[in-house]
Amino acid sequence: PFGVVCLYGMILWLAELPHSPWVIVIWLLASVFSELVGRNFLRNSSLSIHSVILGYSVTNLVPIAILSVIFKKELFLMDVLKLCSIAYATISAFITYLHICFISSTAKESTRYLLLMPTFLMHLYLISLIPRH
Repeated sequence: PFGVVCLYGMILWLAELPHSPWVIVIWLLASVFSELVGRNFLRNSSLSIHSVILGYSVTNLVPIAILSVIFKKELFLMDVLKLCSIAYATISAFITYLHICFISSTAKESTRYLLLMPTFLMHLYLISLIPRH
C-alpha cells in the first residue's frame, strides 16, 4: 500500500506539482482517522488494516493522475472521470472494510456508514492535488 501511495505521489511529482509530498501525509491521517472512527464498531480494527485498505484504494486514482498529466487541457470528461474514480475508490474501500473488519454484534447497522466519511475525504483530497489546467 505504501508503494501505491508513493507511485501516486511520484506521478504528481513528475508533473512538477508543488503539493505532491502531501500525498503520504493525507493517506496516514486518513488511516488514523479511520481507525479512530471504526475502532468502536469493527471487530478486527487496527491501524495497519486501515492503512492497507486505504493504500490499495489509491490504485484507482493512479490512471486518472496519469491521464491528467498527459492531457493538460481542462476537459469536462476528465472531471467526470475524477468523480467516477473517487466514487469507485470509496465504494471499493468500504466494501473491503465490511468483508475484512466485521461489524461487532453490539454496534448498530447504520454505524458502518461512518467509514465512508474518512475514505471519501481522503480520495477527494488526493484527487484535488491534481490541478485543473
